[in-house]
Amino acid sequence: MKKILSFEWYRAIHSKSFSIAILIGVICAFSQAIHYMSSGIVQIFSVDSDYPMVCWLSYLGRDIQLFYHSLYYMLFPILVVVPYAQSYYEDIKSGMSKMVFIKVRRTQYAISKYLVAFLTGGIVMTIPLIISLFIHAGFVPLYPPSEFSLQAVAQDGDMLCNIFYDKPFLYVIVFWVINFFVGGSITGITLCYSLFAKMKYSVYTFGFVFCLLENSILSQFGYADWALYNIADPTNVPISGWHVIIKLFVIYLLSFGLFVYIVKKKDVY
Repeated sequence: MKKILSFEWYRAIHSKSFSIAILIGVICAFSQAIHYMSSGIVQIFSVDSDYPMVCWLSYLGRDIQLFYHSLYYMLFPILVVVPYAQSYYEDIKSGMSKMVFIKVRRTQYAISKYLVAFLTGGIVMTIPLIISLFIHAGFVPLYPPSEFSLQAVAQDGDMLCNIFYDKPFLYVIVFWVINFFVGGSITGITLCYSLFAKMKYSVYTFGFVFCLLENSILSQFGYADWALYNIADPTNVPISGWHVIIKLFVIYLLSFGLFVYIVKKKDVY
């Protein structure tokens, strides 16, 4: 198990697609920071203002002043699946899976494949957010946010809204963890789709289409805060309960169990 897991992890982190996906997210982070510094937005909010611009509200994961935040959260369902969600499809088409199954059990292969795909999806999702916060910490004040600010503050009833004003860094870390699991969950769902995919490029777009449809359907029935898009992006819809943790855990269990079961039973010859 350890050998196949190490092999899959090595393949994932040394792939060009993994580097490209992270690079696109990091470009969004740097572009947003450069735009902030060159446009004078920080000065506008900071000079003679009772509620200055603060780092916790200006970085990529929370900003609503510029379009980079929306761009990043629109692209993330594609970015998180690019590194490794298509790897099972490629293994089947290339015949590599036949050679692997000679050396390891299918269950071990499936578990390793899923875990590595989940981890790469979470990493791609969170690294640009972490980099963005530390960039903004260099030129935007680290004051605690004010509940009277017109910026994208946490609303009453939001999950963890109390610590947002007292311990904003802890609040940010919690949402990074949630974003990590959202990225991993979308990758896991897409990996399950790859079991039945007929075209490789449909795997890349499946996560994006899935998130759009899920958000649209749940919003129609008044459950927009259950949608993965909105769970990842707290500026869209107030997330008022811990049901998000339950949903992400259920998605992980179902997608993990489905992928391992089908790989174990499916004939690839």
